[in-house]
Amino acid sequence: MAKITRQSPLAPERFPDLPAVAGARFATLAAGLRYRDRDDLMLIEVAPGSTVAGVFTRSTTAGHPVVWCREILAGGEVRAVIVNAGNANVCRGAEGDAAVRAEARAVAAALGCRPEQVFVASTGVIGEPLPVDRIVGRVAD
Repeated sequence: MAKITRQSPLAPERFPDLPAVAGARFATLAAGLRYRDRDDLMLIEVAPGSTVAGVFTRSTTAGHPVVWCREILAGGEVRAVIVNAGNANVCRGAEGDAAVRAEARAVAAALGCRPEQVFVASTGVIGEPLPVDRIVGRVAD
């Protein structure tokens, strides 16, 4: 019988040490969104004055984070990107839009910037409510 492993057979033996990226800070946190006791939330903070460009899906059923990012991209400024695993925040109507705004407001409050400078990305299950309180709670930590 084959041994079942949680690690992909395509994973490298070890990951290389990555150099610091000037003007950016990275953090990962366990928020209980996808995994138990494993990081499933990432925050990237970039220096004030950073600019952003983007390419998005053309799907007419794009997720709420994609819609948010399309709308704020025209501002051209970025201070942060927040990414969660475990829930795609797709097909949730007004609730999904409110979740993205809550994430952006929480990150903006923590970093002292405008919510429109916070880009949001989500990956995971489609159609389920995003436990945004867990995300907002961890950002506030």
